[in-house]
Amino acid sequence: MSSLLLGSTACGSNGGGITEGPPAEPEPYLGLAVPENGFQLRSIGAEIGPGEEREYCEIAQMPGAPTDEYYVSSLELANGTSSHHLGVAIALSGTQAAVELAALGVGNRIECPGPGLAFGEGIELIATIQQPYGTSALPSGVARKHHGGDFVVFDYHYANTGVVPIKARSAVNFHLIEPARVEHLAGGFGLNDVTIDIPPGATASVTGECHFGTDMLVSALTRHTHKWGTEFSVWHSGGARSGEHIWTSLDWQHETEFTFSEPALVRAGEGFRYRCTYANDTTRRLRFGTNVTDEMCMLYGPAWPAHAGEALGETYCNVSWVDPSGIGHPANEAGGFPKPNASEIAVCGALGPVLDSCGSCICNSCATPSLKCAQDPDCLPLLACFIGCTDLGCTQACHALIRRHSSGAGLFMAAGECVRVECPGCLPAAP
Repeated sequence: MSSLLLGSTACGSNGGGITEGPPAEPEPYLGLAVPENGFQLRSIGAEIGPGEEREYCEIAQMPGAPTDEYYVSSLELANGTSSHHLGVAIALSGTQAAVELAALGVGNRIECPGPGLAFGEGIELIATIQQPYGTSALPSGVARKHHGGDFVVFDYHYANTGVVPIKARSAVNFHLIEPARVEHLAGGFGLNDVTIDIPPGATASVTGECHFGTDMLVSALTRHTHKWGTEFSVWHSGGARSGEHIWTSLDWQHETEFTFSEPALVRAGEGFRYRCTYANDTTRRLRFGTNVTDEMCMLYGPAWPAHAGEALGETYCNVSWVDPSGIGHPANEAGGFPKPNASEIAVCGALGPVLDSCGSCICNSCATPSLKCAQDPDCLPLLACFIGCTDLGCTQACHALIRRHSSGAGLFMAAGECVRVECPGCLPAAP
């Protein structure tokens, strides 16, 4: 079983032409015509029954050999009827994610809460849509570099509200440019706020910020929330422009991307602050989770080093704790999670067997978020399952719990972020 590849002439080094795969079809697939300079990948897809919600990560692969280089200037994405979102991710060569995807095999799929959570280090999200069709283009002279054989993940999420089965289908076009036209190689950045907790019937916001360690250029911003997300606003954070407003979006489906008039320079120590506002018209709390009945608050986009010869460094963060002024931070900023009090440490210590051999460090540094997770009916099952997981089979078995206990994912991730920073080596496998 393998994902489908259609292509014409690919612009890349070492020839880069696509000679394998079925011939191009005359009719567009999900509205996508095969690129003149590039190639198209299609998922095999899955059947979604009436009333079912499913999110799958399906493995595909770039054409050619590892010596083939592809310089991607833009992407076109398409999904079928009843789709919630499509994300396309790349596994960087030699990483944990690439090893796990190789073990799964091209054309296979698993239920997943997103490729980054499912496969861990080495996954880079390169484009998403929340409509049946969308594009993602880089500025002139900027491209992402990929190689033949790189693993691609189709993350497709469908909710079938009808009475007959539907076919979950996805496709992506990779548009290529000649290597001689490339001046900058792009990567990406991403901010994810897992602290969402909106009471029933309330309108409320979460605000978070993250900062980066190297000078970089950013050409565009993309928002991601679910349907309860109303206003989404972004500001500069740190440096001379700190507090300067960049963009406000009022539509979670149709107004999801902002493009700078020219790439914005974000210096080391600077970053973005962003706010997600929700109108919770339900009778339950809205929390961070991967189901369509949960919410998200994500900001991401393309970025590349501002200076030749430099690397981007760490550009992804989870906003996982909130300071007394209501601003959220990642675990390694603003002093990190506040230290637990003596009572919390004592209660945590009584749960030592649950927290395994790293209990002393975890209790003294991360008792507050750990206890919050352990006392939550949706977080506790995740904690109990993932602690001690060290291999792909174990973590995949635990992934099934995330669909049933999705609203506990934010609390679990917050506790995990604290442990990752404060107690290196003690982190249970990520969901």
